[in-house]
Amino acid sequence: MAGMYEANQTGKRQEIADKVYNSELEATPVLSMLGVGKEVLQSTMQWQMEKFADKAVTGVLDGTPVTAFDSTLRYDVYGAVQQVREAWQVTQRAENTAIAGVPDEVGRQRYTAMINMRRKQEKILLSDQDHQVEAASDPWLTRGMFKYIQAGAQTTFPVPALFRNASAAIYGSTVALFTQSAFEALLAAAGNEIKGPVSLDMFAGPSIKSKIDSFTEIWPTATSTETLGAHYNRDAAKGYVREVNILRFSYGTVRVGLSWFNLCDLTTGLATASTPLSAIGINPEMWNIGYMRNGKPANTNLSPDGSGVRGFIDCFMGLRCNNTLGQIKIVATS
Repeated sequence: MAGMYEANQTGKRQEIADKVYNSELEATPVLSMLGVGKEVLQSTMQWQMEKFADKAVTGVLDGTPVTAFDSTLRYDVYGAVQQVREAWQVTQRAENTAIAGVPDEVGRQRYTAMINMRRKQEKILLSDQDHQVEAASDPWLTRGMFKYIQAGAQTTFPVPALFRNASAAIYGSTVALFTQSAFEALLAAAGNEIKGPVSLDMFAGPSIKSKIDSFTEIWPTATSTETLGAHYNRDAAKGYVREVNILRFSYGTVRVGLSWFNLCDLTTGLATASTPLSAIGINPEMWNIGYMRNGKPANTNLSPDGSGVRGFIDCFMGLRCNNTLGQIKIVATS
């Protein structure tokens, strides 16, 4: 007698997991770390920098009058505010279609648009983009961290000469030559700028972070070396650890974290050859983001027009560096 075989069955339901998987990280550590500064009321921002000058130390002849006077000057600094926007849309048919793992298509698209918006902001912060004033087809742009930390003058609204970083605080040689000694030299140069030890948070591309993990120290004798981050973990897990996240030297302390958003191509959003080979070491207290409308990114739904639910997330943001001195930058070559 013939039976019913699976191959002959019709009307079978599609078997699909009731979840959507996304392997990409959503973390935006720089954007999350920086504070929000004074609300911006115009398309340009203005703040002041100050630096104690080195003074001559000489004796004073008894009975001589004061004939020379001096003061500590302040310098005006300017920056531009950039509009950042991410638009989203769900058609009526898409909204009413049942999708596995997505109970609310509108909510899902709005949520992912916010994540993409934050990633856009992170890439701007970790860019070498300069300020730009709107003209013709050129929009307003704000300056990224890799452009603020610079030995030479920027093109638009340049940092005053007194506050441009020393060339020795900027690394531009190969990854192979980026040794512990080279790293210490960067910190020494940064410390010399502020006359004291630095305290920096570093956002490093994978190649730079890996190099820091493999820094070596002579120990215990001059004829042997030990990798700082490599040791056999003798606990129950017996794990092998090769990682350095905090470095402390006489010149200061650096907390190192990974970033995949350094020096991305802002036109395409894709990583560049410099993304894994770069790092920026900042003092978070010297940075803040200024928003217009006194608000971070927010969603705006657009009026219905028959095409479905649609909207956009945007903000007007400008990156301020209150004082550029005492910070470091690495853009290595392979």
